Amino acid sequence: MVTDTRMQAIDLYRILMFEARQRIEAINLILAGGAKLAEGILRELCYLQLRMLCETIALGCLVAHGDVVEPEINNFEKEWSGEKILGKLENLNPYFFPQQIDFGIEGSVASNGNALTKSELLRLYAISGSVLHRDSLKKILTHGKMNVPDIVNWTQKIEDLLGSHFIPLHATTESAVMIICSLRNPAQNMDTTVHRIETGKRKMSFPSILPPSPGET
Repeated sequence: MVTDTRMQAIDLYRILMFEARQRIEAINLILAGGAKLAEGILRELCYLQLRMLCETIALGCLVAHGDVVEPEINNFEKEWSGEKILGKLENLNPYFFPQQIDFGIEGSVASNGNALTKSELLRLYAISGSVLHRDSLKKILTHGKMNVPDIVNWTQKIEDLLGSHFIPLHATTESAVMIICSLRNPAQNMDTTVHRIETGKRKMSFPSILPPSPGET
């Protein structure tokens, strides 16, 4: 049964994913030349969006796992660091991170090997934070060079993760509960959609499609 609290979580997760979609589109607009600004400022704007995307993904994990997190809410409510949120969530549920997946006919699935992983998110979080801080005086003359391939690569990894994904919530040998999200659902006029799915024992349960080890997601 989907309670009011769970519906609120679904609605909030959709809002966060729509925000992520807009941030991805903002980066694409900048890279396409849609902002006539100095190269250094464009670089900072792109990495600002990448940093915010990291934090949005972390907050989305927190929202999706509201049932699990609620007893520990005092440990989360004042936390703003995406890195610390992810670390705390992993202690509560090793399979907390979004899993990229495309659902095919009759429950078949396909995954994208380029999708952003948890370890890559933490690396991007550190990289983008470094870019957004002013360099030392010795480096100031070389500051602001636009590394377009790097930005494109990170943006595509996030797109490949979030474009179609699920977050596992609870599982037994006979059933599973998950949140499924599509950033651009073709069946819903390309809207961002989020659904909570509870599978029965005869349907696919997510442990069978997760990586064998929760250490790397």
